[in-house]
Amino acid sequence: MFRRLRDGLFSPSSVAGYYGDKWWITLIFSIILLALYVAVPIFNATSYKYIPSETKSIVMNEAYGQELDYKIANGELKNTGSKSGIAFKIADLTVMIDPKHQFLYDTNTKPYVWFGKNLVRVKGLGTDIEFYYSEQELLNNLDFNKLAEKDYATWDLLFASFEKKANEKFDELLPLTILLEISKAIGVIVVLSLVLAAFSKINLKVNFGRLWQLTIYILTPLIIGKLFASLYDWIFAYYIGLLMTFSYSNRLNFTLYHQGGSNDELQS
Repeated sequence: MFRRLRDGLFSPSSVAGYYGDKWWITLIFSIILLALYVAVPIFNATSYKYIPSETKSIVMNEAYGQELDYKIANGELKNTGSKSGIAFKIADLTVMIDPKHQFLYDTNTKPYVWFGKNLVRVKGLGTDIEFYYSEQELLNNLDFNKLAEKDYATWDLLFASFEKKANEKFDELLPLTILLEISKAIGVIVVLSLVLAAFSKINLKVNFGRLWQLTIYILTPLIIGKLFASLYDWIFAYYIGLLMTFSYSNRLNFTLYHQGGSNDELQS
C-alpha cells in the first residue's frame, strides 16, 4: 500500500504497473484514502469546542462599565436595580438582558444573545443554543454586575456554561456529522474517479474496471491536499491536489497508451 501511495503521489507513470491489481487491494487503498479524507473533520467534530480567547476578550471589554444590575438565582433572572431590561451591542452581536420579557426583538436579526426570565437563547453564532438556567448549575447565583466589573471568575462560569451546552448539542449531532463526512468523501472518491476513468476510456482500449482501479490510485494528490487543507486551513492545497490529479490522469493515459492501450492488449 505504501508503494501505491508513493507512486500515486509522486510517480503517476508507475501507477500503470498496478494494472491487474486484485479488487480487494484497490478496496483497501480506497479505505485508506477515505480515512485520510475524513480524519481531520471527524477529529474536529469529536473535540471539545472552546470559545476563542480573543472573542472572550472582546466580549469582556465591551461589557465593562455597563450597568448590569441583574442576577440569576434559583433558575430565574432577577432585576437588582432600577432598569427592567437592557440591550447593547458587542461588535455586531446584540446582547439583551430581559427578565420581564419586554424586548420585542426580531428573531431573524442575528447574531444575538438573549437572557430571558428562565432561559437564554444564542442565535447566529455558528451553533444556535437555548437552555434554562436551572439546567446549568454553573449559572446559579451568577451576578451580572461582576461581569461589568470584569470579574474573570464570573466570566469563566458564563463562558463555560455556553461551551458545555454547545458541546452537548455537537455530541447529539455527532453520528450524523460523521455519516455526512464519510458520505461526502465516498462521493468525491467514487464520482471523480469514475469521471476521470470514463474520459480516459475514450482514447484507450482497456478494461474499464482496471482503468477505474488505476484512477483511484492517482486520487492520492487530491486526498493529501485535502488533508493539509483541513489541518492548516490551506485551501489552496486542496486545489493544487485536484490539479495534480487531473495532470496525473493525463500522464497515466499516456503511459497506458504506449503500453498497449491503443489496441486490445489491455482489454482483460
